[in-house]
Amino acid sequence: MQIKNEEMSTHLKSRLLPIYLISGDETLLVEEACDAIIAAAGAKGYTERSIHHVEGTYKWRELVHDSASRSLFAEKKILDVRVPGKKFDREASDSLRSWIEENPAGGAAMMLIRTVRLEPRQRASAWFKAIDKAGAISLIWPLSYKQLPRWLNHRMKEQGLTAGADAVQYLCDKVEGNLLAASQEIHKL
Repeated sequence: MQIKNEEMSTHLKSRLLPIYLISGDETLLVEEACDAIIAAAGAKGYTERSIHHVEGTYKWRELVHDSASRSLFAEKKILDVRVPGKKFDREASDSLRSWIEENPAGGAAMMLIRTVRLEPRQRASAWFKAIDKAGAISLIWPLSYKQLPRWLNHRMKEQGLTAGADAVQYLCDKVEGNLLAASQEIHKL
């Protein structure tokens, strides 16, 4: 199932799926979505987390082995997989589809995959469709200049702040679309 980034917190309150794919070029939004998933999983008993950086000669079967190994102190585990966009090859496809078949919802392991924006051909692949069927996918697109004021207003409300339209427009002009800088400026206020 595909979930818009704005709907992620509502989704996580109602259920937790065995696999999530968060993809996008807007680093702040990708990180925040991943943090929300990790927090929701932690609340449901996923207390162990292993991070996999898919680089160089990474072997995807390591995920399957890590998923099967359990700690003495945790019953449930999060596999946090960080993948450059070009690293989804045949081995990745086979391993991901195999993992999905072996790990049902509510199982002892869940997977969170974070990656840069995927190309259309990647979004048409077998592994992508398998994740879409068994879990959730959130494709995070960069905010347009027109969307930025609404995002800033929402972010300010979360911090208990309000600002007039001129102040929001001033901030939009100063951060030039950089959401991390905008978030930092709001935090300073």
